[in-house]
Amino acid sequence: MKNFLRLVTPYFYSEQKRYARWGMVLLVLLSQCGTGFAYLFIQWNRRFYDALESKSPREFLYQSLIFALLAVTWVAITSASKYFSQQYAVKWRMWMTDKALNSWVDNDQRGELEGSDQRIQEDLMRFTLLFERFFIDCFNAFLLIILFIPLLFSITNKLYLGTLPLGWLLFVVVVAYTSLGMFISAKIANPLVQLEYDNQKLEAELRYNLVHVRDGATVKASFFDSMLSGITGNYNLIYRRQFNFNIWQRAYDQFSFLIPFALLASNYFAGMLTLGMLMQIKSTFSRIRNSMAYLLDHYTELTEMAAISKRLVEFYQCVDILEQVEPGKALASY
Repeated sequence: MKNFLRLVTPYFYSEQKRYARWGMVLLVLLSQCGTGFAYLFIQWNRRFYDALESKSPREFLYQSLIFALLAVTWVAITSASKYFSQQYAVKWRMWMTDKALNSWVDNDQRGELEGSDQRIQEDLMRFTLLFERFFIDCFNAFLLIILFIPLLFSITNKLYLGTLPLGWLLFVVVVAYTSLGMFISAKIANPLVQLEYDNQKLEAELRYNLVHVRDGATVKASFFDSMLSGITGNYNLIYRRQFNFNIWQRAYDQFSFLIPFALLASNYFAGMLTLGMLMQIKSTFSRIRNSMAYLLDHYTELTEMAAISKRLVEFYQCVDILEQVEPGKALASY
């Protein structure tokens, strides 16, 4: 987290701070429109399945038209949000790249750090794209949890499983299931941070030597054998770790599908729930579960971003362009 703050904070206090701040506000507002539509779709979900259960062609047609209106509006807003987020990430990347180049070109130590050219070109690009998306998605996931937990309690306030309030039971189950998932995911995937970091170093070394050969250096073909062997071995370690994580993640997601139905089945079969209510509660539970498990579902990308951050901080420190901007100091200077 400290690496993220040290890389992100300077842009919001730079000469482009007005765009950086208001652009982020606009991105958050656009993304929250998508969150609002998630709530509207959940409400529509109940009415649509009730129309199917009641076998009412008129209500079915009406709800289909409502869905079409919601869908068209949702597509327009989310497409606009995606487009602006891409523009924002490019502008941020160009600012970071320009700042890096200005110091790197004139720095006598620029050749001492492996892959410095790659860190300017590729790592800055990947960092801005990944961080912008993670920030917006994590913020959305947090607000979805706040929005849907009260909804879950309101639509289950008269339902019980035995003597236990069904709303509280669903809430406890989703928190426990998500916590278990995060704990196991961290155990499996955390080593990927170092493996991703090592991979970038090995690839940078190979590119560096290839450029020298292209520019006239004479070497034997076997010169590259050890480099290629190291890259292959590291990729195999990454792929095995990702293989184990993918097995766990897919099993976790599949079993989560049945949990709300298992808890709701007795009330549904007893006639306490309509099909629409059943699907609404299930969808609400799934939204909360998916939001709580956002980091779990994107854990390998998160480890990639952590590895990139580590490389960028090393690069910035090497060429003396890492502004030591701590949140408290930055706020005080504003």
